[in-house]
Amino acid sequence: MDNLIPAYYTEFGRGITRFQAIPFYIDALKPVHRRILLGAHEVANKSFTKSAKVVGHVIANYHFHGDAAVYQTMVLMVQQGYLIGQGNWGAPGVIEDSPAAAYRYTECKLAPWVEELAFKYIKYVDWDAYESHAVEPLYLPAPIPIGLIGNGVIEGIAFHTTYIPKYSAKTLFDRLFYLIDKKKRRNDWNYQCEPGCKVVDGDSEALFSKGEGQITITSTLEIDNKSRSIDVIGRPYKKSYNKLFEFLDKNNIQMKDLSDSIFRMRLAFSATNWNKINKNMETFLKGLVDKYLKKTHNFKCIFCDENGTVDIYPLDSIIMNSYEYWKKAKLNKLHSDYKKEIQALIDALIISEIRKILSKKKNINSIQSIVTELKTPFQIKLPIVDGVSNEAIEVTEEMVVDVCNRYNIKRLIEVDLNINDIISSANELYNQIQHIDDVALEEAVSLSKLFK
Repeated sequence: MDNLIPAYYTEFGRGITRFQAIPFYIDALKPVHRRILLGAHEVANKSFTKSAKVVGHVIANYHFHGDAAVYQTMVLMVQQGYLIGQGNWGAPGVIEDSPAAAYRYTECKLAPWVEELAFKYIKYVDWDAYESHAVEPLYLPAPIPIGLIGNGVIEGIAFHTTYIPKYSAKTLFDRLFYLIDKKKRRNDWNYQCEPGCKVVDGDSEALFSKGEGQITITSTLEIDNKSRSIDVIGRPYKKSYNKLFEFLDKNNIQMKDLSDSIFRMRLAFSATNWNKINKNMETFLKGLVDKYLKKTHNFKCIFCDENGTVDIYPLDSIIMNSYEYWKKAKLNKLHSDYKKEIQALIDALIISEIRKILSKKKNINSIQSIVTELKTPFQIKLPIVDGVSNEAIEVTEEMVVDVCNRYNIKRLIEVDLNINDIISSANELYNQIQHIDDVALEEAVSLSKLFK
């Protein structure tokens, strides 16, 4: 038992890390987030769908855990913009957030930018039963890590604790293009803090180059002399306002919750108090921010690989991992399409031979008769196509039967062969395969324009 328990405990910890708590080193998604996006892609892609249906689809096919946990994550993903919600999906509040309605009352669908960014090449990544359950993709192929898009923080606690900042898609694309071409330099790689907040200090570059760094953010303030009030806009992630509330009570400052989609807290002052602070407003505001509204995050970007091994990754590594694996999926699709065009060309040449027989003998009405007349095996010579030898290939009886079964005899006469179009398409695909780096970068630039 002394040997077994540590081994089992280690394996359990590895499973928790890989399949629940720590984001993946390619798409920066935890499994539950990836599975929700996959489920929404499959059942809530085009139109609003009952959230209960999406939750049911996810836990029935991919995430064999509780429905409450999945729906709670869906609520956060609606608030982050990965899903578009319809109904009451909750709202921020000063004392406590307003909860979302139950999943039988709400609807959602996949955000179009997620579909465009992460699912175009989903069939061309590795799929497997990674958690010994349903077959699912290892990652979502996107030119930038989709899990890093949004605002706030990715947090996970298992045998390791990860604390990762999120960014706007535009910032991630800009960083990607900088990594590809070091000439395209920016100085403000700031993380996307909560709506209404702003970054006031820290080393953003360290997060990208080292995977660890400190960032300080604060709420923003709006002053209204007419109503003698100060609005606090935005609440930094994990910021407690208990000390602020004590300060307000002590100084008879009224607080009102004006939050809607964005956190907003109004501090209303009496005429006496307002005249007092108005004499030195700048000092008062600085003290208010420094004592009660600032939050310093100590980020540590821990990710795990497919074996459940965890490590600190520079965010630059995650960005390039996502891009290279997305490029690999794109290349897989190009190879697949190219093979289909070559097969279509071979089919067209076989059909041409069959037509010669059918034009001479009108009474042929069976596949076996066609095979007999063609005297298989026989050879045909491929036209010149990029990437393919134009030597003759042998056409077997099985190949002829396959073509006849797919087209049937009547369509063999009517089908438009378009051999020149097929050759042109195959050559274009081959050219893209040979220049995949340029082709992928061109598509990534095009996708980045969705987020200008």
